[in-house]
Amino acid sequence: MKKSIFLIIQILYIGLISAQTPIPGGSISGTWDSIGSPYLIQGETTIPNDSILIIEPGVMVVWQGSYTMHVQGQILAQGTELDSITFTAENPSTGFKSIRFLNTPEGNDTSRFEYCIFKYGRVYGQYPDNCGGAIGALFYSKFIVDHCLFDHNKATVINIEYPAGGAIALWTSSPVIRNSKFINNISFYAGAITCWIESHPIIENNLFTDNSAFRIGGSIFCHHSNPWIDHNLFYNNSAQQDGGAIGLFDDCSPLIINNTIAHNIAANNGGGIDIFSECSPQIKNNILWGNTANEGNQVYIWDESCEPDFLYSDLQGGKDSIGGVAVSGEYKGCIDADPLFIGSDTGNYHLDSLSPCIDT
Repeated sequence: MKKSIFLIIQILYIGLISAQTPIPGGSISGTWDSIGSPYLIQGETTIPNDSILIIEPGVMVVWQGSYTMHVQGQILAQGTELDSITFTAENPSTGFKSIRFLNTPEGNDTSRFEYCIFKYGRVYGQYPDNCGGAIGALFYSKFIVDHCLFDHNKATVINIEYPAGGAIALWTSSPVIRNSKFINNISFYAGAITCWIESHPIIENNLFTDNSAFRIGGSIFCHHSNPWIDHNLFYNNSAQQDGGAIGLFDDCSPLIINNTIAHNIAANNGGGIDIFSECSPQIKNNILWGNTANEGNQVYIWDESCEPDFLYSDLQGGKDSIGGVAVSGEYKGCIDADPLFIGSDTGNYHLDSLSPCIDT
């Protein structure tokens, strides 16, 4: 009997070992299923133009070194709520060097990441190698991120002219990023997502918490870009300079609507939102509460070239919470009243039924 049990355990162990699938550097395509998981990436890989890589639910993709997966074709990584797909690194310190869309031909069908976990993406150096710890998209917009988790990804910048994005970097790219969680990501600029030069993504219904930037934008940093930032929760993010949650820098006019931006920190300016040089966002139906900074706890406006509108929002401290120059845009229907969060100590941030923010 003991011998039979030993043989069964031995067979199971051999089966687990043989299930690993090494992926050497080079071209990749086809279908990766759970039977062959984990897939061990051993070099730089490319999905060629007009080719598709399908990754099925339950698959784990493990980089065994600092390598990039280049997407010139299409990737469909579609997990499920109960069976996600994981992208990670064998060595968390080294990490994997992002999944990257760089001048991917627009003729290819839309790539999709659904119910995926991205953990320990690490990029560093100069452009474009410093862009997007987990995903970098440069001059390509046809991909969707939905119900994903970005956790402990990092972008380290050598050339500070090009901000990075700890989790996702967008350069002239406008994908859809929704229903996802960004936690503990870090970068020089944009702890979670950077929108750089004509990037106009839809960023909706996401959670951003415990992300940090060495300079600007604890969660999101925008430069010459107009994203749609809608129905997101930002809390406990930080910037060592400006914009604890969101940093807008040079000619940005995004729509920031229906967000809760609470308890974020900036060492210098704009605990919630920092607005710089010719940036004129519309800040509508938001709650900005409990954010802290040296100047402008909730918002900081750098100069007269900025004309943000504040519409129907709840700002702790009212206009006095807005640092820098005076508001020159529209300031209409705003209140200064405790939003009555429920469970903010556990990251819930739902509103009590008596909240003054409901239906106002």
